[in-house]
Amino acid sequence: TAEAKAALENSLWLSKFSSSLQDDLVKLMIPFDAPEGHIFVREGDPIEEFIIVETGILSRTKRPSEEGNGDGEPIQIDVIRPGQQSGFLHVAGTPD
Repeated sequence: TAEAKAALENSLWLSKFSSSLQDDLVKLMIPFDAPEGHIFVREGDPIEEFIIVETGILSRTKRPSEEGNGDGEPIQIDVIRPGQQSGFLHVAGTPD
C-alpha cells in the first residue's frame, strides 16, 4: 500500500534500501494499531517480525529480576519514534 511504502521511505534506515527491495518489503507488511501498553515481545522470546513506528512511540523496557522472579519495576532501555524501527536486525539474524 501507499502507506507502507511511505513508512519505508520515511524510515531513517530502511529508506536507504533500493526501491525494488522496498517494494518487496511492502508486500510483507501488515499495519497494526497498538493500544497503549501493548507488549510486542518478551525477553527471551523469538522475534519473527520487525516494527516501523509511523506515529506515537515504542518504549523498549526490561523488567529486572527481583530475587530471580522478574517482578521488578520496568527500566526503559530506549524509545523508538516515528521513522525508526525495532527488531530488524533480529529478524535478519543479527542481534541489535
